[in-house]
Amino acid sequence: MTDSGMSAPLDLPEFSALVKTIYAGPLEDPPWDSFLEAVCVAMKATAVTLILEPPASEGPGYILNAAGRLHSGWRTYREQFFASDPFVNLPEGCPVTISEYLPQEEFQASEFNQLFLKPTGVRFILGADVRTDGNMLARFRISRNDKAVDFGVEERSLCAHLLPHLRQSVEIFARLSRIASERTLYAGTLNQMAVGTIILDGHGKILDKDRIAEALLKQADGVAAVSGMLSLNDRNASARLHETIRKIVESEKKGERSLVEAIRVERPSGKRDFGLIVKPAPQPRYLDEQRIPAIVVFISDPDRHTAMMPAALAKLFGLTPAEAAFAVLLGDGLTLDEAAHELSIARNTARAHLRSIFAKTGVSRQTMLVRLIVTSLAQLGSDDGLELSAPRSSPS
Repeated sequence: MTDSGMSAPLDLPEFSALVKTIYAGPLEDPPWDSFLEAVCVAMKATAVTLILEPPASEGPGYILNAAGRLHSGWRTYREQFFASDPFVNLPEGCPVTISEYLPQEEFQASEFNQLFLKPTGVRFILGADVRTDGNMLARFRISRNDKAVDFGVEERSLCAHLLPHLRQSVEIFARLSRIASERTLYAGTLNQMAVGTIILDGHGKILDKDRIAEALLKQADGVAAVSGMLSLNDRNASARLHETIRKIVESEKKGERSLVEAIRVERPSGKRDFGLIVKPAPQPRYLDEQRIPAIVVFISDPDRHTAMMPAALAKLFGLTPAEAAFAVLLGDGLTLDEAAHELSIARNTARAHLRSIFAKTGVSRQTMLVRLIVTSLAQLGSDDGLELSAPRSSPS
């Protein structure tokens, strides 16, 4: 590095190390922390910032800044100055300095410069915008203070060489985020349906589990985790589980279609039996040759109430509060008489509720109603604050 405020060209090992931090970025917390820090050093910068804007966003979705060098300034940017930032809509994939992009007299006198940049000591900015295939915009900004010199040819060249890698890394980040979001959604659906999920390897070792499964394993009432392995108290059920795992592993090794097995597990407490569904976990295509076996076990607890809320049910089907409360109990598996007793209402009142619920939901049998209630609320991830309004045009 030179002492004039300008950065020296990076040699190939240095550039390779910098690119490595770009691809490690999506897995870091916060993302790209190492990359932003490395660029800050390489460019002799005051701050390096990456702003990610999802499609149709009305504001910066994610602001990442090297080491918080601007302290709380970016919170102010998000809340007050994002809309007035003049250094936006830069040429796609082309680094440019704010000095050459904007008339300097106009910029120096702008509210954005006077109220936001000057208090943080920023004078020079090198920026570039890249957009992923999924239409996420990444705004990359490198800043220097008023005691440094403006960015030159070497810095712009380095930035230009980094941009294709940054674009690809942001695309990876977006895909990982979508996968995480979908996983949370599916997990929420299973939670609403009171189904626990356990992922096993080919030897029955527990690789992962959700909240419901973890709670059931801790109770050790028929199913438990013993030395990291899934264990069943019921001998017959345990034998069937191990045989099913063995068959799935063998089928996966041969590239054959694996079976799906249903197993009922007695509980020492005397509560109703658990229901287990054991099936092979989907294999990513890049593991096809390795044939790495993995098994998923779904545990259904008939004594566990589903997280159904009367308010959500009322909004969904236009039920009265009394009808919704009654429908929730039916959805939890109670009979008409049991639900009437639980609500301290007469049997005739309960039957009237049921007829009204049938009319509003369009079903004609209680079994159909239970299925409709469970699946509808599971898909919605119900809560008391459910809003059945039109979706917003931009994500939060």
